[in-house]
Amino acid sequence: MLWVIQENLCLDTNIEPDAYEFALRMIAVWQPSRAFVFDIALTHEGYKIVEINCINSAGFYAADVSKIVNALQTMQC
Repeated sequence: MLWVIQENLCLDTNIEPDAYEFALRMIAVWQPSRAFVFDIALTHEGYKIVEINCINSAGFYAADVSKIVNALQTMQC
């Protein structure tokens, strides 16, 4: 498990299966554009979307930026 601490932000490279499934369900419901980012949080009512932004607003944090660039370059329009 990799933890990255930046101010009050804690990133874990392991994604909970329930969180991943929630994200996929939300993407199936609505996508604002071909490339976007959204933050989710686990609340006492279940997972919720906290915010949605265009890819230009993404904070890359501990992400593999080369994978993101490659995915954007190979994306079908």
